Parts: sequence; C-alpha cells; structure tokens
Amino acid sequence: MNKERAAVGLVGLILASACASARPATPVGPPLDARGDATERYLDRLIAGDRAALLASFAGEPAVDDPLGGRVRGGEAFERYVAERQAWLAARAARVTPGRTTRGPERTVVEAVLALHEGERAIVLPIAVVGDRAPDGRLQAVRVYHSTWPLTGGHKVRW
Repeated sequence: MNKERAAVGLVGLILASACASARPATPVGPPLDARGDATERYLDRLIAGDRAALLASFAGEPAVDDPLGGRVRGGEAFERYVAERQAWLAARAARVTPGRTTRGPERTVVEAVLALHEGERAIVLPIAVVGDRAPDGRLQAVRVYHSTWPLTGGHKVRW
C-alpha cells in the first residue's frame, strides 16, 4: 500500500465522528453531475482560485473552518480566504489525489491527499473536507481537516 492510500485511509478513521450521520451508497441529497457535489469540487475550485463558483456553492453567507485559514464567516472574509489559500496552494504546486467520498442526506465527506512542494521538500498531506448541505443542495458550511504536522513539524489545536 502506498503512502497516499494509507494516508487517505487514516483520514477516514479520524473522521468517523464527522460522518456519523452520513449513510454511504444511499442516493440521497442533491442531484449530482459528473463532477459530484459542491463539497467534492471544493478543493479543485480552491486550487484554481474560482471565487465565483465557490461563493455560488453556498446557500447563504459562506462559513468555512480551516486549520490554516481559521474560522471564516461572510462574503468579504471568504473572498480574502479564497485569495490567500489559492496563493498558498499555487506557491506549493498543489495537486489533489481523490480518496473516498461519503454522502448522506445532509452532509458529504471527501477524503483526499494534497501533494505539495515547499522548496525541495515534497509534502503529502491527507485532508478531508466536510460539507453540510442546505435543503436546496448548496453548502451551509465547510470544515477542512488535516494535521499541520507535515507542514510545520507541530500540531495546531483549533477550538
């Protein structure tokens, strides 16, 4: 088993509580197109800096919790967050390797691995994105989970 697959599996175990209400393989929730729902497209859109698509994916005011970006609430803060995260990801030539996706009636959990480069150092960062959906299928909130250890050599506790 390679490191990326092992990392994605580990994220799945850690996030068991986040997806406790999700039921895999049940066709519920918003209709999906070939690319999945907004939670599944979140990382790709963030890497691309697609602010308009990210903003349109929320039913109301954007709400994001991210280990590096912190707690983000509202349109103006979200615009800043997207610009900062996109620049950070671009500077590290970020690539996404998708893992498992679990969908439930109100939530989607996406597991992936971000491949990053910082100078000569290659970083493999297991990540999970949890999207809580509004009744119309758009996002109410997004929570991003990953360790800061591979990035900084230490853990950051968020409250």
